[in-house]
Amino acid sequence: MFGAYQDIMKNPDATDKFFQGHAYKRCASFFKNEPDKLFLKVDIPVFVAHGTSDQSVPIESIDYLQSQLILNSKTNVTIKRYAGLDHSFCDLIDPKCPDTSYHQPEVMNDFLKWLEKN
Repeated sequence: MFGAYQDIMKNPDATDKFFQGHAYKRCASFFKNEPDKLFLKVDIPVFVAHGTSDQSVPIESIDYLQSQLILNSKTNVTIKRYAGLDHSFCDLIDPKCPDTSYHQPEVMNDFLKWLEKN
């Protein structure tokens, strides 16, 4: 994946080159933000739900975010991981994500429980 990121940054305005179905220009726009720094500025409670098989936001991104929150003594961010789920909270077993593998209701219930406490 690192090689793909390097190529995107070499061609940040390309609309004829694609990564995971999106033009490089779109992908490069995400590199302009530093989510960890944004999270460090926020003092309100935040809920982050992340599937461990997410191919759009690698698990290492969440690990890094969590490490930065700990290093900066931030306790307002709750990170909940969902084992085996992808970016849409589906099981990767069935890429078409029928109702039987769709877990967004579970994620929403967890969020609503968290919201009641925060």
